[in-house]
Amino acid sequence: MDGVDIEETLFIVISKTLTTAETMLNARSAKGALIDYYKKTYPDVADEEFVSRHVCAVSTNLDGTS
Repeated sequence: MDGVDIEETLFIVISKTLTTAETMLNARSAKGALIDYYKKTYPDVADEEFVSRHVCAVSTNLDGTS
């Protein structure tokens, strides 16, 4: 993600059901970018700790947002 300051970015995933292939691909891409960045920059930080600080979901599928 060239030109994106990962530490200052909030990824917002918006989907009615959170089941659309394109939506999930975008969410996984954002999560992958976060994991790659933080593993290189802060190798001792747990994945879920920083992912939850940079990704949120808006959906009617409440179970899928966690």
